[in-house]
Amino acid sequence: MAHIERKSVEDRLEIEITGAWGIQDAAALAGELRELAGNEGQVLIDLRQATAIDLACVQVLCAAHSTYAGLPGGPRLRAAVSEAVMKTISDIGIEPALCGAETGGACLFKGDGR
Repeated sequence: MAHIERKSVEDRLEIEITGAWGIQDAAALAGELRELAGNEGQVLIDLRQATAIDLACVQVLCAAHSTYAGLPGGPRLRAAVSEAVMKTISDIGIEPALCGAETGGACLFKGDGR
């Protein structure tokens, strides 16, 4: 079952995403990410407890990342991901080294998010 929890941790906001995420969950994820508009600073998208994620949800995360990266003073998204999520990202052909200029070349899924 998909679940989102938002919390403040030290100097950043964290959005913990747990369970299996399918196309039916993409709208809820997009809504949660839209609510970040107007925030500043680091936002960690914690996917370490996500057991599965599909292309629709990955696209929502990538779109939010590129949108917010282009806004001066907007939130800066980073992700910490599970092995299952990284396998899906690899399987659908997303290569973190190829992220575009709109994100400054920084891929949401590269690194551990910390």
